Amino acid sequence: MCEGTLLVQLFLLVCSATLWFFLLAWFGGKIVRPFITKQPWGDQWIEINQKNAKELGVDFDKETTLVAACNLVAVLLQHSLGGALCVPALLGWFSPEVRTALACHGALCEAGWELQDGLERAYHVLFGTEEKKKENPTMVPNVIMGVHHAMGLTMVVPMNIFFPSLYWYHEGIFLLQFAAFFALLIQFYSFTLDVGTQSGLLKMQLSVVAVFSLMIYSRALRYGFVVYKVVAFLYAEGGTVMFVGSCVTALLMSLLNALLVCDSAGKLVKFLPMSVKKEL
Repeated sequence: MCEGTLLVQLFLLVCSATLWFFLLAWFGGKIVRPFITKQPWGDQWIEINQKNAKELGVDFDKETTLVAACNLVAVLLQHSLGGALCVPALLGWFSPEVRTALACHGALCEAGWELQDGLERAYHVLFGTEEKKKENPTMVPNVIMGVHHAMGLTMVVPMNIFFPSLYWYHEGIFLLQFAAFFALLIQFYSFTLDVGTQSGLLKMQLSVVAVFSLMIYSRALRYGFVVYKVVAFLYAEGGTVMFVGSCVTALLMSLLNALLVCDSAGKLVKFLPMSVKKEL
């Protein structure tokens, strides 16, 4: 189901990239966008996404923000599926062959999305229309995404070929996709809240606590332990190239994780002390 040969793995990677290229564009434009624009909180949701983009040095107009944000919501579909495919391997469901194959497909799910995303960004920057270039106007977001994509694009195919049944590999895939799915889902939900009301502020406070907890566990504590296990295994069994590659990509992902943890901590510090002023 996920044969560990280079030809098969590259074929599956291209298939995954092709699937997500078409599916996510359709889902973001035809499902997410109509839903967002029909909601009473739609304008607020767009404005918060616009503000977040500006903090990265990207000055999107409203339309470009809506397109980019809806596409990012669509990525949740990919992250949820990729993470879910690793669950049988973590819980010992099915036969070893089946659960290993599912986890490897979960990894290819992520790597395929990263491949098409990287190629699409590069094409738009180099050859795209003015409208498409507006969606990739500065280096900062592209560098961040490059750091994010480095691990999946360089490690998934070799791991699927040489060490497909490694438990810590499966857990790492799960952490980086499923936890990210829940954290992003909660964050997008928080953009719909009215913090000027008691109930809205309470929901926001619960949201930032949940996201911070997920980030600390999945991007710091557990991530560090799992990466140590994988790197130690590759040091003993994987050879120099895979060991060095794992160290470099783990370091890059750790830098991104630190950024995400700091961002979630900043929101925690911002919203937890807040209170709604009562009118006399």
